[in-house]
Amino acid sequence: LNDFDGAIDDFTKSIEINPNSSYAYCERGSSKEKLNDFDGAIEDYSKAIKVDSTDYSPYLHRGRAKHHLGNIEGSKKDFAIYNQKKDAKMKTLHWLLEARKNYFWTADGKFKADRRYCLNFQYRIVQYLQVFGVGGCVGGYVLNRSKISPI
Repeated sequence: LNDFDGAIDDFTKSIEINPNSSYAYCERGSSKEKLNDFDGAIEDYSKAIKVDSTDYSPYLHRGRAKHHLGNIEGSKKDFAIYNQKKDAKMKTLHWLLEARKNYFWTADGKFKADRRYCLNFQYRIVQYLQVFGVGGCVGGYVLNRSKISPI
């Protein structure tokens, strides 16, 4: 705990193994931010966004790091993007809950769908997530960076 230099080393090794891990860039950036290396943190957050622009958390972290450096306008832009992406994801999750209730259950509480119907619906949900630029995994499908693939 609180070994931020060690964490940076660990996340650097993780990035060497998988350079497409936005999580590793974001976490390494957080560790750099804890050590007041705000320029390094911003660089890592920007890489996390480049790897997966659908994830909204790096925008929040990058905005905070920019604010520490006095870049108020840059931080405001990142916070605005963060809020926009977060709101889109929340709307999507609300829609998914309503859709699941309406598609899979009858008014009297009986399950109405067979497996093929469920998979078709789940594929449609992933397509919906793709339209809103929100990554996710639903049923047998995963959406990663605007690409739908079976798991």
